[in-house]
Amino acid sequence: MANNSILLKGGKVLIHGANDVVTTKETDILVEGNKIAKIAPSISASTSSTMVIDCKDRLISPGFIDTHRHLWQTQLKGRHIDETLYEYLPTGNMACYFYSPDDVYFGTLGGCLESIDAGTTTIVDHAHMAYSKEICEAGAEALEASGVRATYCITPTNRVNKWGPKLEMNFEAIPTWWDDMYSSLAKSIPQGSGRVRLGLGYDSYMIGKDATTEVFKKARNAGAKIITSHSVHNFTPVPSLKDFNLLGPDILISHFNNFSASTVSDLVSTGGHVSATPSTELQMTHGYPVCFQPDLAAVSSLGVDCHSATSASLVSEMRLALQAARSVYNQPFTEKGSPAPKLNIKAVEVFNLATIKGARACGMENEIGSIAEGKLADLVIWDMTTPGMVAAAEHDGVAAIVAHSSVRDVEGVIVDGVVRKEQGVLRDVDVRGKTMEWKDISRSLVEGREGLQKKLDTLDYGQVGRDLAAMWG
Repeated sequence: MANNSILLKGGKVLIHGANDVVTTKETDILVEGNKIAKIAPSISASTSSTMVIDCKDRLISPGFIDTHRHLWQTQLKGRHIDETLYEYLPTGNMACYFYSPDDVYFGTLGGCLESIDAGTTTIVDHAHMAYSKEICEAGAEALEASGVRATYCITPTNRVNKWGPKLEMNFEAIPTWWDDMYSSLAKSIPQGSGRVRLGLGYDSYMIGKDATTEVFKKARNAGAKIITSHSVHNFTPVPSLKDFNLLGPDILISHFNNFSASTVSDLVSTGGHVSATPSTELQMTHGYPVCFQPDLAAVSSLGVDCHSATSASLVSEMRLALQAARSVYNQPFTEKGSPAPKLNIKAVEVFNLATIKGARACGMENEIGSIAEGKLADLVIWDMTTPGMVAAAEHDGVAAIVAHSSVRDVEGVIVDGVVRKEQGVLRDVDVRGKTMEWKDISRSLVEGREGLQKKLDTLDYGQVGRDLAAMWG
């Protein structure tokens, strides 16, 4: 599956320069191993075995970086589009109670491949389905098999003990098997030539300073690259992180809507970052996405969050974030009876959220997020001749992607120097020693979804919701 070298000939390449300005350059790209070896006109193949890709009428962009995702949820797709956060919790978040290790494996694999198909090459997986050591290991195994670049932020999870007749939760924040499991993962990760890195997801600050500090200490000592936490509604972990002296550049906060300037300053001043997820935030009553908020724009990035509630396309998130921000800015002008004289945000700003700023949020700015010699070869090849892209890409490559593209326009994807999508089709993957096409993986996902649905159909969600409301006061 891997090539020692790949030569992309004659493409229009989106190159980041000073101040994150993006320009289009017609050039060749030579990939050797997993890195970009050379960018120049008229490069010759380095060996007779070099894979040559004709990129005439093709646009080449950096691979996209998704900084907040729950990859295990593929089998739950289709059921959350009309739900608030509190309606989603029992139907989505807590449904991992019913997942076997195989369900987690194929759910995670499916989420990764949907992402690659849409041009995403790096994902921060906030894996909040940690019911057992075997389930945690299955998620890591699927990341490695998928070919995506990922940080596996396995997360201590509040677990269901019993669904009925009255909901019973297990609030043991750190299960007895956690330390052994995490140590075992630390020994096996990085995987895939460093493609899969270890991180930590953490939302259990209620257990206090000493216990939380110990979890963070062990994770950082084990090599965790990112520690990520949710910040939603009236809860943000930033004050606790500050009080516990745990803030730092490895902290990545998802959502972070509607918090005070001092709380924002505490995160930003210590090098932390934010992942905005426009689709779920606007739907699930989180609040307005903060990715263009003046005091957070410099440290923001984009995530899909739940691909069970929306698509895995970061272009969709770009488009929604951009137009929502413009709408809020324009509305006061409209109310006064005169249109805004100019737009407040440019397309390149949201493009950067999913590329170079995503790389910064992952602590990987020198490795991914832009196309440059010496960086890792994570590239997306766009067909400029499709009905969606035609004429747009010739005028402005960034505008073509942000405003006009769809998944069908993603002709090729290279992750870590390996072609993962070619001529519009996902390449086969090795699933536990067996080569599988996407149609085989999709069949496994549908079968898993059917088995899962039978279990979910036994639940009284009305009663579960009342029980949760009573627990939360």
